[in-house]
Amino acid sequence: MSDNGMGDDGAASYDVLKLKDELLASTTHPQVRDILSDDQLAGTRLGEAMIRVIDVQLRLHAEQDVKYREMIDERDEDIVLPVTRPGSGDGDDNVLPAGSDGQQPPTLFAHAAARVAIELGKASEEEARSIAKRVPLVASPAFKTALFKFVRLPYAVLSQALRFASTVVTTGDAGGGGANREAETIDEWIIRNEKYMRARLVLDQAREDEPMASSVDDDPSPSLSQLGIDKSASHWKQFMVGLGRDAQSVFMGTGDAKGASNSTIRIQRPDKADLPGLLLLDHHRKDAIEINTLPAFQARFDSMTLGALKGLDWSNVLVAGGIALGALTGTTDEEAQKSEGSDIDLYLYGLTVDQANAKLQEIEKVFLANLPVDKDTGKQIKHAILRNSQTITFVPERYPFRRVQVVLKLCPNPMAILLNFDLDQVAIGYSGDEVWMLPRASRALVTGFTTFTMDLIHGSFLAPRKASQDRRIFKYGKRGYGLRFLPSYIATLRTVSLDERTTTERDVPEESLPRDELHVTLREERARVSWWLAQRNHFFKMPFEKRLLQMVTVDCRTANSGEIAERSSLSCWQLFARHVALWELAQVGYFVLSDEIESWVEDAYSDDPLSYQDGPEFRWDESFTLETLQNAVKWANERDEERLEDSFRGLDIIPSPWRNYRMPRDEREALVKTNTEKYINERMPLKRSILASSLREAFAEPLVAMTHLPKNLRAYVEAELKQSLTRFADVTKGDAPSHAFIPNWATPEQAVTIRSDSEAVLSYWIHGPNEKTSQTTESEATMVEKTGGTIAPHWQLVSRKTDEVFEILHAFRRAHKDLNVEANLRNRSTRRQVSRRLVRPTERSERDAFMRWVYTRTPDFTGWYGDTEDWTMLKVPRWVVFHRFELTKQAAREWKGEPYDFTDWLEDDETDRKPLLPAPKTVEEWMAMSFGSSRYDWNVWHRQRIPPVELLPAIVQGTAALVATPTAD
Repeated sequence: MSDNGMGDDGAASYDVLKLKDELLASTTHPQVRDILSDDQLAGTRLGEAMIRVIDVQLRLHAEQDVKYREMIDERDEDIVLPVTRPGSGDGDDNVLPAGSDGQQPPTLFAHAAARVAIELGKASEEEARSIAKRVPLVASPAFKTALFKFVRLPYAVLSQALRFASTVVTTGDAGGGGANREAETIDEWIIRNEKYMRARLVLDQAREDEPMASSVDDDPSPSLSQLGIDKSASHWKQFMVGLGRDAQSVFMGTGDAKGASNSTIRIQRPDKADLPGLLLLDHHRKDAIEINTLPAFQARFDSMTLGALKGLDWSNVLVAGGIALGALTGTTDEEAQKSEGSDIDLYLYGLTVDQANAKLQEIEKVFLANLPVDKDTGKQIKHAILRNSQTITFVPERYPFRRVQVVLKLCPNPMAILLNFDLDQVAIGYSGDEVWMLPRASRALVTGFTTFTMDLIHGSFLAPRKASQDRRIFKYGKRGYGLRFLPSYIATLRTVSLDERTTTERDVPEESLPRDELHVTLREERARVSWWLAQRNHFFKMPFEKRLLQMVTVDCRTANSGEIAERSSLSCWQLFARHVALWELAQVGYFVLSDEIESWVEDAYSDDPLSYQDGPEFRWDESFTLETLQNAVKWANERDEERLEDSFRGLDIIPSPWRNYRMPRDEREALVKTNTEKYINERMPLKRSILASSLREAFAEPLVAMTHLPKNLRAYVEAELKQSLTRFADVTKGDAPSHAFIPNWATPEQAVTIRSDSEAVLSYWIHGPNEKTSQTTESEATMVEKTGGTIAPHWQLVSRKTDEVFEILHAFRRAHKDLNVEANLRNRSTRRQVSRRLVRPTERSERDAFMRWVYTRTPDFTGWYGDTEDWTMLKVPRWVVFHRFELTKQAAREWKGEPYDFTDWLEDDETDRKPLLPAPKTVEEWMAMSFGSSRYDWNVWHRQRIPPVELLPAIVQGTAALVATPTAD
């Protein structure tokens, strides 16, 4: 058995999937990784590498567009479930060509089934019943099986056809479990169907640097032509689910479909037993829910948004995300209250940049017109406009009036917008006249689960689907939406041998338990966290409301890596399973894990975060005021100014106090003043966020950030962006010191790296108007005239090259925010940031990525807490966790051949020779097992138990409130 408890087979599989370079993200394309893997990249060489990376990315994107167009022409059977395709297994995550044992082409029967399904999908309810009676095919057991082979059908069409299909067990279900297998098949079909939908977006491509896809007359799928679908466009409406249009088809088969009134639709969810796979975070999932009909949704949306969008011209506007889900499921005021703090997130689509800028001004007028009136003054309440590089947010003075946030991404259509959403249930949008949702969103409403794919872990902000965050997954767990791993994913994993113990329960036969790596690791972490909590048994002396815990308390501080999830609990399955186990214990009443005190690993320990929310941090609740927002913006910008000052010291432009500690203070301050005048150009205020009272005021001054760029890269970027409002200015003068002081003890190699900073230039990165009009270039003047003023944000997804350039710039800005950090560390951070931010253009192996994520173990951590019992039990291998009740103290201390000196536990009592007691059945029995007259009288630390869940009501006020309990030392 290996140290990680996986056994030889599991370890061997993991060795195959190890990353070639842990610094870089596994999501990075191999060609980009090869460029970034050179540890000597610095200065000009680093700049050259970034220019090459941009060129490679653009070429790969073009190749992927070709593959998307080919996919549109592919046969349905060639659009396979990604996790079933073999990967290269070499860490590059390349997808291998499909073998010859693929699925057979559809038969004439299957083609006939597809045509019948489309006729059913187009028909009214009465017509569909007539077709089902008239066509014997619909009642045949093979009809349903044939339908699932056509992944290019619109989901609403498939759903309508399935409603009238035979309930007879389908082919392949001869062993039983028809409902169970159908649920698995539907969810696999949805993943394949979304892959096809994503490919169809290329038909609507209208980026500035690429032509619109041309119309093609020959459609390889005559059956789709029955629905008016060809290759002239994506036909996104046909592939989405519309609440008003498709509710009958998609939701009416889930139950009696009659809600509490005519304004709601009742969805009777399937039993969990009929949803195969691993189900998590489902404590708050309901067996049935009601959703609003379209008219009821519109009424609820208006009431929830307090009329903030009244009078809006909804053309080319989509409200998407949590507020749309809340208005859909908020059939009662109580349900709607759960989304009280949600923003109104607006996305614009199908517009040019000029049109989008005009729309932005229209949205401002609507927001201002709908501001509520202050009862005391009789005037509208105050407001502010918050601008940063990613969003424009219209902020009312008071909570809970809604903030309206415009996301600065221009998409071709609503389907492209919703495909980018992480969790299934939030891939819902409202266009003013219809509620649109992805098939996976409508399916999540039916099942109560998000279906897991590696996009949740490795997606990117500008990728077709972005990654999720652990806090969002757990937040929606509280709101009733769990997480589900499909059997097809579990089937890729090794089976743990029956020789290995995988439970601490003696009366549970090993052969009765699922033995794949996913389930076994989950059982391991549930047992580990229960053990960890049991060791803190003093916790239960307190009343329930005072038992406060944070997610971060069960983390082992994962090492810096290039992975997108990096330090969040999503960085590997073991750590996520550990956080799931902690969350589960909170839900059943062991302790409080409240929103106010939840602290996340990524927040607490990430020193190089991949953040796209670059705005100031402030609370949006009853305590909010515009003054607090103003202070948050001011503090964020002042922090950047302080970092710039520190960078001056790092480059030895002004004297550093710690290096010149012997210099008299007056002399040092005089030198600071002299060098400032001598070496530093006129300062520009750093403002990555701007708070203003109007859009025009928000754009009257530019966004300004500090970045440290290789000179050749800056020249390249300036040439590429010369037609935009983005520009650069030198922070320092030409003769200013350009690298840190080189100490006497530096090696020649270190000295070369330090001097490489002289090949870079400290720059202001500016987006917006040039306040010095005399220096305005002709292209900038043309741009201002073209935009009709200065309201011209940077819209993403307009130019692919510009997006790639901006991602590189953001990577440099974050990695070089403090030039006191050693140059080699900053350059490594740059490479890591770039590898994480750039979207991998081509398809990667879902199977390889999933297996690596599951098999990766949390790294050991030895920090300031030392090797205490609390931390030891978070580090011990699997076999210790599952055998802990049989271990002697000596074996527990030497679990890895390395004795741990737990002096508190070295008293020579007879504990090791005492028989293991059964689980306690009363509070008194549990207290007797868990507490003694002193710490030395406790049972050995590795045999502690938490109280059984049925005993929790008896200790809700804490054991201290019960009979007198001896206290531990």
